[in-house]
Amino acid sequence: MPATWVFLAFDWALYRAYAPRVRRAASSGDFAALDLAEVREVLSQADDDAGPAAVANAVLAEICCRGEPAVFEGSLPRVLRQMRRHPDGDDAADSLGELAFGAPGVEAWFRATSGVVGLHTPEQTAELARWLAHMRQAHRPAPPPRGLAALTGRFLPGEGVDAALGELLALVKEAAAHGDGLAALAP
Repeated sequence: MPATWVFLAFDWALYRAYAPRVRRAASSGDFAALDLAEVREVLSQADDDAGPAAVANAVLAEICCRGEPAVFEGSLPRVLRQMRRHPDGDDAADSLGELAFGAPGVEAWFRATSGVVGLHTPEQTAELARWLAHMRQAHRPAPPPRGLAALTGRFLPGEGVDAALGELLALVKEAAAHGDGLAALAP
């Protein structure tokens, strides 16, 4: 399980336009045939030992992922647990958990252990935005921990749950407003 998760908006229109070409390049192993200026740097940095699926994954990430990322350094499981504690948080937590751990939307020809590990369509992203907005409206930040809990909290990896949720909500809201999907990436 990765210690860091990155979520970005994912442009499905670009994905639909470029996926057939990238799929052909992955099946032939000839990524130079893509002849796309926007991926030349990715292709020049590709590890010689990387398989075609890993290179196709990196190409799609470069073309289709955009915007400011929401980064979770070790805190995603805590965020999901916190969301589940909220009366309206189960659907949002399920959706994010599936995105980060279930590899939805990732086809075999670009499935890799790093890079894009999950995709939500624009419709799924809009639904997630509604769930998160509803949950956020009713959310009250937890009181600051006291005593031993305050001390041990300093040693937990990653940012606080409230900050992480805020960052994620902003990303999902913006992606949904632009008609984008959502991508989960693992470094």
